[in-house]
Amino acid sequence: MSLVEDFEAKRAGTIDNVTLMRRLANHKGWIIPARMVEGRPAPLLQKRGEQLWMLAFADEAAFTEWKAGHEENSKTGDEVVKVAGTGVVQMIHPTLDGVTYVISGGRALHYNKEQLVPLRRLGLGVLTEQVLDGTAQVARAWDLLADYDGFVLARDRRGEQDQLLLVPNNEGKKLVAIFTNPDTVQAWQKATEGKIPFEPTFTRHSGRGLFDLMNRIDVDGMVFNPAGPVPARAVTKEFASKVLELATQKKADGADA
Repeated sequence: MSLVEDFEAKRAGTIDNVTLMRRLANHKGWIIPARMVEGRPAPLLQKRGEQLWMLAFADEAAFTEWKAGHEENSKTGDEVVKVAGTGVVQMIHPTLDGVTYVISGGRALHYNKEQLVPLRRLGLGVLTEQVLDGTAQVARAWDLLADYDGFVLARDRRGEQDQLLLVPNNEGKKLVAIFTNPDTVQAWQKATEGKIPFEPTFTRHSGRGLFDLMNRIDVDGMVFNPAGPVPARAVTKEFASKVLELATQKKADGADA
């Protein structure tokens, strides 16, 4: 679906907020008006009263259309930067009051300060998924996996027990189910409906805490997002050690680039 179709589907109620935010994060061609700061482009923020909002345009046509209707706003930046949707959410910082995604034809999506936290987390979750399946080449990939704070585990906490839910497999291996975003949890719940005789408890973890836990318990490996909507990714237990080793090593070496 195109972003226009996504916008209309959301307005019609045929897709939910999480699905829409995932589509925004997966879009590759957002245009961000920018100004040069110390030789590097920085997002040009729009003042709305006392608030500062960032604008992201779906493509050059949407940006041109918006400029034509906002001639009174002559400050459109020294240049524009083109980023993926996962790059847009990385530009969200605590002083920002909102983000507007401009699609086209007057269509726009507005996320206020309260909505920026789930928007950013979901976008970083999408980037984490892309790193895991090898479709995103990013700097500090190990740090990204270690620092992401949206990993989810499903647990059986009936009575006094606390057991992690495992992914069934033909080899009898202990493979922990790990989820990266709310819709991957929902997909698993739908796939296992009626097959699990209890209501799981879900807990959220940072990557560093998650991989440390995987390192310490008796498991053979992990399966990220075993029920979709993104491709499942299975890794061995050694993957957890590798993340912690390389992420920690980069911090110890003082690497920041």
